[in-house]
Order: sequence, then C-alpha cells, then structure tokens
Amino acid sequence: MQTVINKTSSNDRQNKSRSNSIISVNLRTPNAAPDNAGKWKPNTTLITGDSMILGIDESRISLKHRVKVRPFRGANIESMYDYIKPLLRKCPDNIILHIGTNSTIDRTSRDILNQILTLKNYIETNLPTCKVTLSNVIQRVDEPKASITINHLNEHLNELNLSLVDNSNINGSCLTRKGLHLNDKGYGKLAINFLKKINTFNKD
Repeated sequence: MQTVINKTSSNDRQNKSRSNSIISVNLRTPNAAPDNAGKWKPNTTLITGDSMILGIDESRISLKHRVKVRPFRGANIESMYDYIKPLLRKCPDNIILHIGTNSTIDRTSRDILNQILTLKNYIETNLPTCKVTLSNVIQRVDEPKASITINHLNEHLNELNLSLVDNSNINGSCLTRKGLHLNDKGYGKLAINFLKKINTFNKD
C-alpha cells in the first residue's frame, strides 16, 4: 500500500513539473519589435497625392535617391488624412505633396489653399522630423472654372515662403485628350520637376 502511494506522489510531481514548464513557456514576453521596424531608410522622400502622379515611375526616379511614390486615385484633400497616416509611420525625411486637383471645380482657391496648408501642418505636427514640400497644382483644360481656380491657387502658393515644386512648364500639350490627366510628355516633365526638387534636399 505504501508503495502505491509513493508511485502516485511521484507521478503527481512529474505532472506538476511538466505543467509548470508549459506555463512558463506560455507566459514568456515576446521579443519587442525594434524601434525602426517598418521604417524606410534614412533620406527617403515620399511623393504622394492624387492620380496626377500615377504615371511617375518610382524605380526610374529612384536611381540616385531613395524615393517612394504613393498615388491615390480620386483623392481630395480631406481623404489624404486617412491615406497619409500609415505613411507617416514609415518616417520619410521629406514629403512632396501633390494634391488639390479634385477640389478645383467646387471650391475657391482660398479654401483649397487653407485646406492644403492645414494638411501640411498636420503632417509636420505628427512627424516633426519631416520636411513637407507642396507641388503646384497642374493646369487642367477640361473645366474653365477649375482652370481659373488653379491659376489663382498657384499664385497664392507662390506668394508664400514655402518649399514648392514648380510645375509651370506643364501646359495643355502635356495633357490627354480629356484635358485632365497627364500624357507621357507631361509625366516626363513632372518627374523632372520632382527630381530637381529632390536634388536640393540632399544639399540641405
């Protein structure tokens, strides 16, 4: 009888030891992710905005610089807040923001300007290490009212002491037949304009 009790007690101790071993494994704290997990490499420039930048080839413009291109079809200034949040977690050093085209039909140039500046301030507040450059809104010839609004908007932007991409070299011959989006010639000029600005970032 004594022998049976000892065997049972031994089994209990083994089971308890095995249980404790399992618990200790399950309660281990997973390794914390490094601080730079998911971040882009230093000196990365993000070009983001509406569909006007869809034809910008990231691989070609990135031959000498670290550049990421993130266009969003149909994006307006309000929707860019949702699009930009996950991109800010990548911690780009520079952002070129090309936005405003889709607001030029039903908004005044002053309204659009204020919204763009508010978005710029939002980015700089949430990522203080990032420098934000605004890209002049490209002319469109499909809507006369929008065309006038764009002219006024770019005039307002040029009056401010801001970092800007000058797109004044892009005219009607750089647009598709519908007069809104860029053709190959237009994308080529826009890419050159972006690259000229990015070259100045490396000198800062």
